Amino acid sequence: MKLRIKDFLDYFKLVPDELHRLPKSDPRKMLMAGFLRYHFPVSASWIGQALSMGHYTTVSRAMRFFDKPDGEWRQDKKRILKFTG
Repeated sequence: MKLRIKDFLDYFKLVPDELHRLPKSDPRKMLMAGFLRYHFPVSASWIGQALSMGHYTTVSRAMRFFDKPDGEWRQDKKRILKFTG
């Protein structure tokens, strides 16, 4: 699976420079972080830094959100999994 963070940003129509302006617990960041953590051998610290999520514990919360996303985000998770193959 060859996927880049840019692919996620494109999916959510985000610009890399905007990531630091979004809240650390933004659902889009949480879904990206959960996916990256589950499917790639990268550390929570790396994800936290790459997505401007602050402390690595935010990535741990993101994994729980990825497991059981709320309401409309459940559909986005399904679409993400489909578009990533």
